[in-house]
Amino acid sequence: MIKKALIGRFFLLISFFSLSLSASEDASFLDSLNYDVLKTIANLEPPLEASPNDFSSLKEGLLKNWESLFKNGHRKIKGLDKDIRPYFVGIQAIIEETLASSLGHTIKFAQGFIHTPMPATPLCTKGEISPQLVDPVIKSDPFRLFTVKTRANTLRNYLKKGGYLYVVYPENGLKKRTLEEQLIYKEEIQNYKTHLFDTPLQCEKVPEELIGATYFFTDAFDKMFVFSIQMSQAKEIQDISTYALWLSDIDNPLIQERLEALFAYFSQNNFTTKVDPKLH
Repeated sequence: MIKKALIGRFFLLISFFSLSLSASEDASFLDSLNYDVLKTIANLEPPLEASPNDFSSLKEGLLKNWESLFKNGHRKIKGLDKDIRPYFVGIQAIIEETLASSLGHTIKFAQGFIHTPMPATPLCTKGEISPQLVDPVIKSDPFRLFTVKTRANTLRNYLKKGGYLYVVYPENGLKKRTLEEQLIYKEEIQNYKTHLFDTPLQCEKVPEELIGATYFFTDAFDKMFVFSIQMSQAKEIQDISTYALWLSDIDNPLIQERLEALFAYFSQNNFTTKVDPKLH
């Protein structure tokens, strides 16, 4: 019954947005993005380790959190990692895949920053979970593990389709990765050398509230939007913490507050950059 009700809800939402989009050629870019995200959630397939019923609950949680984010432009929760990571990082993966599939179509340009204590986890694996890649509790949780494996694909798809990405981390962060993980990461830097930029900072740590990722993207009319996530890295999780998501046009005050703090941190540690399609 739960599964049937969930499927019905997906199709009701998708049908509504499909009618809205087809009825008006000037439907907003965010409505189009919303439609793509809802469709992606509806089409998610469960990993082998998860039961169909449990995966239906995951999809319901993704939908609930996405609806709140889309409606309010911001979602902030304090709680247990196991209760929040599958949904927030799941939404991050869906955004990465949506950007990848839309680049060259409804999205003209995308530039992201992953700002974490170590080089980005998805780029330190080719899909396999090596012994020290993530925190041990993630290995025993099929839904948190699902986000790690999924993003190994979505982040590479994003790069293949032309998205730009800066991997920003303290200069001692690379040494915290195993030799195998370092080699995979360096290989990916070479594989995507025109779009993927290794960016070690001259500092020892990332402030907890800034750990996460931020993506800038423009629509067909060059209007810029931002998605950002505040989330600890999969190798250094905390039992209880504050997690957050942002999604809006770049002029939103909540987005501006987030960006000002992030770019001030970059600048203080000798990394100055601009988000400008003309620079690429």
